Amino acid sequence: MFGSQALETAIGLGLMFFIVATAASMVVEFISRILKKRASDLDDAIRGMFGVSTSDGGADAMALFKETSVYRAAASGREPSYLSAKSFADAMAELLTTRNDAGETILRDLDTLPENLRNRLRSLVGEARRDLVNVKAGLERWFDDTMARTEGAYKRWSTTFLFVIGLALAAGLHVSTVDVAQELWTDSITRQAVVDAADQTVTDQSQDPDLGIESVGEAAAQLDAAKLPVGWDAEAREAFRDWQSWGWWGTIVGFLLTALLVMLGAPFWFDLLGKLVSLRTTGAKPDAAAADPDSATRQQIKAVPVEAESRTPPPRNDREIKEALAEMLAAKPS
Repeated sequence: MFGSQALETAIGLGLMFFIVATAASMVVEFISRILKKRASDLDDAIRGMFGVSTSDGGADAMALFKETSVYRAAASGREPSYLSAKSFADAMAELLTTRNDAGETILRDLDTLPENLRNRLRSLVGEARRDLVNVKAGLERWFDDTMARTEGAYKRWSTTFLFVIGLALAAGLHVSTVDVAQELWTDSITRQAVVDAADQTVTDQSQDPDLGIESVGEAAAQLDAAKLPVGWDAEAREAFRDWQSWGWWGTIVGFLLTALLVMLGAPFWFDLLGKLVSLRTTGAKPDAAAADPDSATRQQIKAVPVEAESRTPPPRNDREIKEALAEMLAAKPS
């Protein structure tokens, strides 16, 4: 009996956290869209890769990058939230060439690019053995590594906001882990109703991943429909006014526990958040280069090394690097 009671109480609490965390994720994503957080993070990440700064006397590599046809196609009139590694490498190949007065494709003067970008290109060209696929594969790996760090920073940002929003929802809707756990543990009728609602929610969720929570009001309606013992009814308000009682302090601790548990579940809810957002706003997140069948990285993996290539000496100086890059891009040296 104890095991069943504990399990059913845990199921009820799990349902409560599911609803509150989903609502909190919706609010966080709304804030993210208002702040254009993903687009801003992508822009900052690429600027960091290029080493663009106002004190750099060279060309503004970021402006050149945004003028490429690849970037403009991804932007579609607004700053993109995502960019695939393949698109980044293709845009870089376009950035490195320009046209002269005669209409000929020539290699852009690498000395006008920021030092960080020049150093990365020198390294990639030196290792590429005059193979453009290898250069693009190196650019894709560079981009994927940078995006992995950017994604980690976004997760930390969203986790912090999930705690803040979770605490606000817990207090506003009177979702106290302590109070709900006590009620579920002692009231078998309520506990059974909540378990039934949890079973139905799991079934519905398997058929439709969208829970349908778009606002705080809808979250409150879901909690009420699940028969969870939450909300500021007359009894809850009366108990909360008695701030000297354990019930008052238990409720406050319960609000904090609710927010903390929503925050601790952030990796799971972040995955759910990504799926919901991909359907509604920014589109599906692109695959990493290694998973993209059209990327240079995959071509490099599938390619069979040619013996002649293994004997090709790497470029030894800046002049040979520029010649090799121009040859790969079918451009004339600048």
